[in-house]
Amino acid sequence: MKLKDEFPRLLSLSTEKEVSLECVVQRKEGVGGWHLNFRRSLRSWEEVEVVRLYTLLAEVPPLRPTIPDSLRWLRSSSGKFTVAAVRKWLAAHHGPKLMIPTLLWGNVAPPKVQFLGWLIWKGRVKTTDFLQRIGVLNSSVSNVCPFCKAEPESLNHIFLMCRGIWESWTELLNWWDVKWVLPTAVVDLLHWWMGFKGKKIIMNIWNLVPMAMFWYIWKIRNDCIFNGGQPNLKELSESVKWRVALWAKSNLPALVTSSICSAAGI
Repeated sequence: MKLKDEFPRLLSLSTEKEVSLECVVQRKEGVGGWHLNFRRSLRSWEEVEVVRLYTLLAEVPPLRPTIPDSLRWLRSSSGKFTVAAVRKWLAAHHGPKLMIPTLLWGNVAPPKVQFLGWLIWKGRVKTTDFLQRIGVLNSSVSNVCPFCKAEPESLNHIFLMCRGIWESWTELLNWWDVKWVLPTAVVDLLHWWMGFKGKKIIMNIWNLVPMAMFWYIWKIRNDCIFNGGQPNLKELSESVKWRVALWAKSNLPALVTSSICSAAGI
């Protein structure tokens, strides 16, 4: 609680708005009590406010004027500001959301792939549904998913919920011998993905899977929209495996990626 917010009327009447706490405490010790100066005589209800202020001040712990004022970081037991303390506090309050950028930017996928992942996380990918919402396309333009031809082409549908897409996700997770329950949104998928625990070397490869999946889905979608291509989602999971292995082989130690490259046929 800030006294200036609790007693705004007294603050407006005070002639000592800029005086230091040290001066006020020293004067208190000299006269034997709190003494505040105002620019005019107080009205009855304002005097009641002063009494309430003095009562509140009497409840605070004793001040030690001989000790210089200093800043204390309350989020750390030592009272010192550290980056580690800030991150610990952020992790406690923002949890999975704080870790998503690590998944999107802290991998060895090409920068353009990382950027696409970031756009997907933020819901800024230019799906037909998105373009209609912002007025770029009018409502007469068909927004049907180019894969299933049955549902609107929204971000969550085309990257996750479309039948051929979630079957490919399931095949990829079977590749890792992981069982899952289909999330309802891409952001939930990313949160779940960050919950996977393993050795650092394994995590480097694991974190490439959604990046490659997003990349290939968007490439196939654009080929359908702009070139009239026909989606072949049956080979999607194999293409993703191949791309993950290629990125890992190019950017991670050879001994680490040998098994995954063999599994992908590289």
